[in-house]
Order: sequence, then structure tokens, then C-alpha cells
Amino acid sequence: MENRIHLNKNLSLSRIIHGYWRLRDWNLSDQELLKLIEQVLELGITSFDHADIYGNYSNRCTSL
Repeated sequence: MENRIHLNKNLSLSRIIHGYWRLRDWNLSDQELLKLIEQVLELGITSFDHADIYGNYSNRCTSL
């Protein structure tokens, strides 16, 4: 199975999405969170779910 979903010739998404719904419960420092995001990107995951509906803490992902 291919690891990417191709929406058109210029846009594709990773099949696996990394979610941040419980980010507050993870108790990560900004540095630890950045390292996690870098590791996820290295694995080829380029789709992230950090919807505003999860609460104000999801904005932390956007600001990093």
C-alpha cells in the first residue's frame, strides 16, 4: 500500500495523521514537542490534526 494519498499532481497527504487531541495531557515542554514533530516528519507523516475544537491548547502546535 502506498503511504500517500494523492489529491492531485501537486498535493498529497500522508495516510497516517498525527493527532494532538490530548496534547495537554502529554506535559511536553516546547522543546520536547518540537522534537516529537521532527521525529514524526522523519517517519514521513506530514498530516497533522490540531483542530480548534480540542481546546485552546491546540494553538500551541500552530505557534511552534
